[in-house]
Amino acid sequence: MANESKLLSDLIEANKRMLRARDAFFEQGDNKGRSKAIAAEIDRALSADAAPDAGLRLILVSDLLVEIQGPEGVKCLLRILGHEDPGVRVTAGEALVEVLSDRWAEASRSVEAAIPTMTVEALRELPFVIAEVAEPAGGAIIGKLLSHADADVAASAIEALVELGDASHLDAIKKLVGDTRALTAEEQEGEEDVDGGTLGELASDAVEMLSA
Repeated sequence: MANESKLLSDLIEANKRMLRARDAFFEQGDNKGRSKAIAAEIDRALSADAAPDAGLRLILVSDLLVEIQGPEGVKCLLRILGHEDPGVRVTAGEALVEVLSDRWAEASRSVEAAIPTMTVEALRELPFVIAEVAEPAGGAIIGKLLSHADADVAASAIEALVELGDASHLDAIKKLVGDTRALTAEEQEGEEDVDGGTLGELASDAVEMLSA
């Protein structure tokens, strides 16, 4: 019991130090300097020789980026969104949902502008982030990804539009019916890999659901 009490006390003190450091980070300097510092941290974390704790650092940075105003914060989160670690992607996605929910007009423009330079991995996640925000204008951004060269990106766009119940891109989805490109199977822990099916099969199912 004595050891647990000491560990709890250490944890509380560590969190207090972190909160003080966070306050200092946002009280000192300016938004431009903070954005530059975070961008440099992301560069290091995504580099080939990244430190073992790079994923944890990106999770912490994602939380800070919610408070960063302007397009630079959104661009940084979109970079993190394509990370190989699912936990990092989830944290970045949640931060993006918060930013888009609070500042849709500004943040959505930044997202649209960044799409041509985003990694395929990040683009596969983006439609679900936008769908979670559930802004009526979000379907237009998702719809642009239906014609992406990567089948999994187009598949994510289809699934997100179905989730939103947005039939405004039905004609574009119908064009994908019959597309034989194979989709990446989702990994299920403790289960054998299953066939991910084809983009055309997914499109066919989506047409049926959105036409109902």
